[in-house]
Amino acid sequence: MGTQVRLVSIPSTDVEFGEHARAVLETLEGRRDEVARAELERQLRRRYPGAEVRRRDDLASFGPTDDVVWYAINREHSGPIHASVEIPAPRELVFDVYLDRYPAWQTAVEVRPTDPIPGALAAYAATYEIFGRRFDGRFDVVEVDRPRLIRVEALGASGIAAWYLTSFREAGAGTLVHVVGDYELPSRLLPEVQRFIVERVIARDIARAHESLVDLVDRETYEANARDPSGRTSRPA
Repeated sequence: MGTQVRLVSIPSTDVEFGEHARAVLETLEGRRDEVARAELERQLRRRYPGAEVRRRDDLASFGPTDDVVWYAINREHSGPIHASVEIPAPRELVFDVYLDRYPAWQTAVEVRPTDPIPGALAAYAATYEIFGRRFDGRFDVVEVDRPRLIRVEALGASGIAAWYLTSFREAGAGTLVHVVGDYELPSRLLPEVQRFIVERVIARDIARAHESLVDLVDRETYEANARDPSGRTSRPA
């Protein structure tokens, strides 16, 4: 029959939705084609009208593979997260800085380490400010495939939620960092602001965070390359 579909339920904290999605998947008897994916989505929407089932983005796959990964997403409203940045540094270094120095390169979101939820690998308390309002929540790192991908889920007060997958691919002499995901920001939280304005602000904040990531990787690369055998580093004049 070949490789089975690996179903990732988002958000992973919604246990009821995840169990239902896996139960429906079993009725498809191992089918992996587009018709089966659409049928899974159709059946999920009977109970969860905002459900979507998506194939893993091509940029999150690495070389030829028979793996089939579907993301079953339970949501009512979302705005797309889609961003890429190329960093002139080895993939392993970029991945390590991204994951291990997470609070250092985040600019729009103030994050602080906290206790992870069951199943998460790392967690951060988070505060996000938009249009003068501050929202508290948390970021949970729920999947890590070093040095290929990281999946993060964020939950905040008043129904704010986000989930995104960051992939790392070798590109020329550096690394392509690609992010795909979705977020929910209920309109009642910012009733006076048009949704497209909110999306532009969030896209700007993501771009600034990636600029910070590039700068941080650059500093790490410089320190690694400039260190002489005695262990000292010196910046050229």
